[in-house]
Formats: sequence, C-alpha cells, structure tokens
Amino acid sequence: MEYLLNNREVQVPAFEACAHKCEGVFETLNMITRMLLHKFINESARKTA
Repeated sequence: MEYLLNNREVQVPAFEACAHKCEGVFETLNMITRMLLHKFINESARKTA
C-alpha cells in the first residue's frame, strides 16, 4: 500500500493502524485532525493576507 500511495511526485503520509486490535487508531485520527487543522489555518491566513 505504501508503494502504491507514495510512488509518485506528491507524497502522502502513511500510518499503520489496526482497528480490529485497537492499535494505532487514535494516533492516526489525531494526526489526520492535526493535518486538516493546519491546512485550514494556512488557507485562512492566506485569504486574510
């Protein structure tokens, strides 16, 4: 999966998680939330500048 997602010019972050075993799920959700907030804050700052 990593090869399929990141075998191109634009790279995307990858996280290992297994919902069935409750491993890495919260960490993955937390990082996705942080990335989205960062993106929206940056876009908002560009629009006001």
